[in-house]
Amino acid sequence: MTGPLRFGVAGIGYWADTVHIPGLKLQPAVALVGAWGRNPQALTEVTRRHGIRAFSRFEDMLDEVDAISISLPPAVQAELALVAAKAGKHLLLEKPIAPTVEAAERLAGTIERNRVASVVFFTRRFVPDFERALQGASNQGWSGARVRQLTGALLPGSPYIASAWRAADNGALWDLAPHTFSVLNAVLGPVQQISASRSPDRATRFTAIHRGGARSEAELSLHTPESSVASE
Repeated sequence: MTGPLRFGVAGIGYWADTVHIPGLKLQPAVALVGAWGRNPQALTEVTRRHGIRAFSRFEDMLDEVDAISISLPPAVQAELALVAAKAGKHLLLEKPIAPTVEAAERLAGTIERNRVASVVFFTRRFVPDFERALQGASNQGWSGARVRQLTGALLPGSPYIASAWRAADNGALWDLAPHTFSVLNAVLGPVQQISASRSPDRATRFTAIHRGGARSEAELSLHTPESSVASE
């Protein structure tokens, strides 16, 4: 194709407003056409602030773009991404791509059958220095790794406090574990066995055995007090 890639954003929440829309507007090879959201008032406010078109129907936006960037809860994303892929639109997806393994596999199969490009928004994997470090580490035969990502994402005052899917019992796994595994798998290889538990303080801990025998351990939380926040 010639000319910029025409993008539409599905979602007008905090992450779409502060990351997806501004990020796409900064890309010289992208033309951000507009956004669609489920809240008409918020849709008007967000699109007016960014100077883009507001679409009242998702299907109408599909007709005007080449690709869709989705910033919506997992269950909603899984359904809309299917529609977009079947329409031949490329996809920039958030993690987790779906709320169940079955829904994720259905989406992956639809993307493959319709020959569209897709990528999941793993933030650390798009930092050049970090990516170079991972590529170097993947050739060094590491036997294990430990990760601690303790955040206060669901404490009062956080912009994510109203996120129902993050507040679920398995919210830390859905929100933080995909980022964790995007790093661990790049260095240690695919996971072959895993066990996990959740403690009374709502931290999730897991141990995984990777292909080749490497072992990883992780501690993840969305409810950590500010004094104990950690990322290691």
